[in-house]
Amino acid sequence: MTAALQDNAAAEILLADNLDLEALFYLDILASRQEDWKENIEAAIPKLAGKPDAEVRIAAAYMAPGDEANAVAHAEKIPNHPSGARTLGLARQHEGRNEEALKFFQKAAQGAPTVAPFALKPIDSLRRLGRHDEAMAMVESQRTQSSDKPELDF
Repeated sequence: MTAALQDNAAAEILLADNLDLEALFYLDILASRQEDWKENIEAAIPKLAGKPDAEVRIAAAYMAPGDEANAVAHAEKIPNHPSGARTLGLARQHEGRNEEALKFFQKAAQGAPTVAPFALKPIDSLRRLGRHDEAMAMVESQRTQSSDKPELDF
């Protein structure tokens, strides 16, 4: 049995046992190293779609190899989830729609203020928009928060 067939069989076993998120996590790993990543993800979607945590993983699994259109389609189902908002922000940023991207990044940062990739993305967005004073104010705010709260993931 080839490695790809073994991987697909293992994913099917996980899905059959209703370990949905674990199965999708496994598919995330597959997406990063196989040419047939899209087939693996699409095989999992009917069993996972509609669950917010699963939609986050599905969007991330599509985004990893660069399938932004499918990532956005799943992120749009969970725009208020920090990961969904961040994915939508990244897509808008890639399209050059930086003002819209900023709104999504701010929503993501509000939902996950202690997670550096979420908390710092609005700063980058402000920089891209040429709003340097606002960006620097956010940097100072993040510095203050991180020194006051050691639990921050910075």
